[in-house]
Amino acid sequence: MKIAVEFAIVMVEIETKLVNQSSTKPIKWKCYIDNIFSLWDSNIQEIDIFITQANNFHPTIKFTAEISDIEITFLGTIISKEERFRN
Repeated sequence: MKIAVEFAIVMVEIETKLVNQSSTKPIKWKCYIDNIFSLWDSNIQEIDIFITQANNFHPTIKFTAEISDIEITFLGTIISKEERFRN
């Protein structure tokens, strides 16, 4: 358990530095262990640049992303932006 706590602390430090140094920032950035849920009002190209920067930020920690305008699964929960939320 101690290793998980230490990993979480290191990840918070890395993520905080990464987001603070980026010109493109998420509206929301929520973490659960090694999973991140983020909301963006940026275009896909800006998000791709952020992910590239994130993957160059630390030599051994790499980020993957699932991006959708409509729906995504996070920790087994489907998060949906249905028609009623688009307006």
